[in-house]
Amino acid sequence: MPKCKFCNRHLEWNRVYTSLWFPDKVIICSECGTNHNISSHTHRYISLSIIIPMLLGLVLNNLLSFSFTINLIVCIVLMLFLGILISLFIPYFIKPKKSNLA
Repeated sequence: MPKCKFCNRHLEWNRVYTSLWFPDKVIICSECGTNHNISSHTHRYISLSIIIPMLLGLVLNNLLSFSFTINLIVCIVLMLFLGILISLFIPYFIKPKKSNLA
């Protein structure tokens, strides 16, 4: 998990996770109250790290499938599940920066 830049305590997973989905939301350290945020570049990389594996899975499924209609529905459900699963681990790999907000 990322650490607070001020007190070096691990930031809470749920605060980091919600800030991933809402770009304007800051991460507040529960120990010292320091505000952290995630840059727009990091949000772009996060989006790509979720979307690219989903698209690759969809393309791979279409190349290997025989019954397109049933497999497409199953593939969409699996790709959504994969996207959610990947997003659950992203808070462990980001590095928030200290915000200038008070």
